[in-house]
Amino acid sequence: MDDIRYYVALITLVITPQACIYWFVVHPFIGLWRRLGKGTTYTVLAVMYVAGGYLLWRIRGPLLAVEYGANPWLWPPALTFYVAAIWIQLKIKKLLTFKVLAGVPELDRSGKGGKLLDTGLYAKVRHPRYLAVTMGMVAYALFTNYLAMYVLTSLLAIGLVAIAWLEERELVERFGDDYVQYRCRVPLIIPRSSSSYERVITQKLELGASRTHVWEAITDPKKIAQWFGDNAEMDLRVGGRGAMSWKDHGRYAIQVEEVIPFRRFVWSWVHEPGVAFEEAPATRVEWELAECDNGGTVLALRETGFLTDLHYQENIKGWRHELGELEKMLSAD
Repeated sequence: MDDIRYYVALITLVITPQACIYWFVVHPFIGLWRRLGKGTTYTVLAVMYVAGGYLLWRIRGPLLAVEYGANPWLWPPALTFYVAAIWIQLKIKKLLTFKVLAGVPELDRSGKGGKLLDTGLYAKVRHPRYLAVTMGMVAYALFTNYLAMYVLTSLLAIGLVAIAWLEERELVERFGDDYVQYRCRVPLIIPRSSSSYERVITQKLELGASRTHVWEAITDPKKIAQWFGDNAEMDLRVGGRGAMSWKDHGRYAIQVEEVIPFRRFVWSWVHEPGVAFEEAPATRVEWELAECDNGGTVLALRETGFLTDLHYQENIKGWRHELGELEKMLSAD
């Protein structure tokens, strides 16, 4: 058992720090690496990785000089952390391909590589992989019971938070407002309980159309049906009823809550198709219109009142698609 503990500690100490340093080198200088290209970048980083591993191997004696012996009392919590880390890795495996893990999207010269990961565990925390790595390191430290492993685990936890913040800057540049909104609703690494935060969808569009045209697009049933669903009904009075209908999804009842012509429009709609407005929970959709200096319009959307993460995530995807259709319609007019 002592030999197993030693070699687990040795392999972890030789391999893990370079992986952390890799991202400290990449993220702050992403512009330089993109200009150099993937081939040159990976060659330089590979040399650095091997050199760092060799240096740590050479000083393995002093690094592993202090150990506290095998402690069976630490193995159950070590196993718990290890299983949790493996569970997280399995959950995100489909989303994290080898290219993503190697940083290929970050190195795309367009600066727009990859896609925003915001489903599954990524709807709970923005960096589940870093959470899994930290938990895995805690497991190894408890099992091996070497001083160097406890020190490395502590430094790694701090380093991964720092890397996450560096990565956030690059992700905002790549995905813009989509990532800013994602960052507002999802915690960095530590998940929150479902009752500890309000699920809110916010979107903002800068449109070339006038405020009059945008107002018509979000209040006139004929216009609405061109970008939002297959059919729309709308009684444009406070307390007025209406509905949004999709051939594949059904009819969703609506009640108008507030109307300030050309400035603000609010309605609520039920979660379930085919029922009256009073018979199901509803979310509140708020539209704000502001005129731009160039004669265009800033259109802001806010939806609140979600009871489940599933409904929340479905509507995030839905609004992305529907607002894209709205932009197309207004640009074509």
